[in-house]
Amino acid sequence: MENLNFRGHVKFCCYKEYGAVVQYYELKKGALESHYEFTFDRAGNKIKEETYLFEEGISLKSLYSYDVTNNILKDIRYCNNKFVDKNLYKYNEFGVLIEKLSLDENMTESKFEYQYIEHLYTKTTICNSFIHDVKQTHIVIHDKQGKKLEESEYYNDTLIDRKNYRYDDSGKEIEFIWSGYCQEQGFHTRYYKYKYDLFGNVIEKKSTTVPKTNEDTLLKYQYEFDEKGNWIRQTLYKNGIPFNIIEREIEYFDRHCPF
Repeated sequence: MENLNFRGHVKFCCYKEYGAVVQYYELKKGALESHYEFTFDRAGNKIKEETYLFEEGISLKSLYSYDVTNNILKDIRYCNNKFVDKNLYKYNEFGVLIEKLSLDENMTESKFEYQYIEHLYTKTTICNSFIHDVKQTHIVIHDKQGKKLEESEYYNDTLIDRKNYRYDDSGKEIEFIWSGYCQEQGFHTRYYKYKYDLFGNVIEKKSTTVPKTNEDTLLKYQYEFDEKGNWIRQTLYKNGIPFNIIEREIEYFDRHCPF
């Protein structure tokens, strides 16, 4: 899912994604394709996420728990009610993440260790792990405001992919560049450019690929809003053709109620 971009104190949100069909020149909802539910605590932390993919017959559930400073401590994932994996997070005395321990369905452990390098204008996070005898290194560079600038992934010290991010003066991401290798196309680069409305919702997403392929797309989004300014209906057009319709039901915390 895209950035949820909520306004107000959201307690619960349900997405229903439908195909888009045109009948007698009228745009209508098609078959229900997927269903998403998000539950939040009062601090704004996501504590539960559920996904239902009807065509594939798949249901996914993730549960999250946090400490008193809102650092995530644990997340657990299930697929069709069967345990998939679990992540446990460890912090130093300053609340900085230093280790993540992952356990898969066979209780096989994978450990991720984090180290940080402070620069004058940026901060670099390096995560190292060994999974199935493969050394994996994930490097992320943030600016001093915490915005992600660059992300790189290495397997056994060989670069697999790199992501770069660019922002406008208000801090909204306006360009995302992915460079990597895939079996079908070899090494290639894909560019994504974004435009937003006044509420910070994406209204246009354009993607192009170098070397040139027929995968270039232009996505345009139209919205309807509730009284809080959150969208409750999104219509997506792909290369000018209606692609899907998402309806969103949002429940807010009562600021006078502690529950």
